[in-house]
Amino acid sequence: MRIWVMTQEYSSHIIGGLGVVATQLSRCLGEFAGTDVVVLTTGKTWSISTKTLPGVIRIPRSWLQEPQKVWKKLKLAGLHLPELIHIHSVQYGTLVAFFKKLKVPVLYTCHSLICLETSKKRTAMEKEQIRLFNLANKVVVPSGWMKSEISKAYPHITGKTIVIQNGVKPFPKKISSPPFYKLAFIGRILPSKGIRQFIEALPMLINANPLVTLDIYGSGTKKYMDRLKTVVKEHQLESKVFWHGFIKHEELREFLPTLGAVVMPSTGESFGLVALETLASGVPLVSTCVGGMDEFVSPHVAEIIQGVDSTSIASAIYRMWSRPDVTILRVENGLVLARQYTWKTIAEEYRKVMGGMI
Repeated sequence: MRIWVMTQEYSSHIIGGLGVVATQLSRCLGEFAGTDVVVLTTGKTWSISTKTLPGVIRIPRSWLQEPQKVWKKLKLAGLHLPELIHIHSVQYGTLVAFFKKLKVPVLYTCHSLICLETSKKRTAMEKEQIRLFNLANKVVVPSGWMKSEISKAYPHITGKTIVIQNGVKPFPKKISSPPFYKLAFIGRILPSKGIRQFIEALPMLINANPLVTLDIYGSGTKKYMDRLKTVVKEHQLESKVFWHGFIKHEELREFLPTLGAVVMPSTGESFGLVALETLASGVPLVSTCVGGMDEFVSPHVAEIIQGVDSTSIASAIYRMWSRPDVTILRVENGLVLARQYTWKTIAEEYRKVMGGMI
């Protein structure tokens, strides 16, 4: 089975969950006998790397709107038409449309529903996503919640939409457990993530434990970041809140086990990969149970935040602190649960779907 993977994020250039999924899934698919995977991603210049499997071809971003030019270069490099295209990023829609005319079936893994976002670039990106929905023979989403949302927004693609959850790479066994008061947020800095309310919960938490700190890993727009930093100043929390900015995924995996607890007061997640990675790392999780997270986040493995407001967030963290035996049991349960989400298992589900499309 010859598969081309098209993704804006891959390996050394991973911004969020999309890049993690595209990388791990492509690598696992490439390990199956009889499966030949080539990844097409963007780069400053055209380059081909076959040192590791799968092979990676980097395409200048400006070429994404010139499919004939790309196809000519691919043929000169010795590539034949794939039996299937697996696309992750909407930026590759023009390339996909070109190869679809050459009778290549298309599988689109949709990581988020753009019509639910508030970005200024939403309109253009939403049009590209709709084009992919129409071009794709099958659409994969990571949760039943997301399939339901797609069915509401685009009922005409419900019949070709299927659910395959994401996976997680195992972490080395933890040597020690940091104190639970060392709190962290990991992810994109967006209003929907509940970070402002989390910051506003800190004064209540500091009253209970003056040693509490909050490390924030992730980036957002300057306007929203400035707004959050103003909230920190208003509450005189400059010595308690630490901004680390964007962190590469491999670095994240290194420091995640050193955190006391990860807090996710989100109002909506298509899947919640950070939550799953937290469980796999053996770190306590304090989280809402919304969107796709509802399928694996529960009181069995996490302390649940009942509402996205400062009081509810503080109350959930209090409960995590006050019942260390329950917290440790949840960590152990989370480790067991995370082992069920291996990338090899997820890749096998994808391979079955792909085999039925060829």
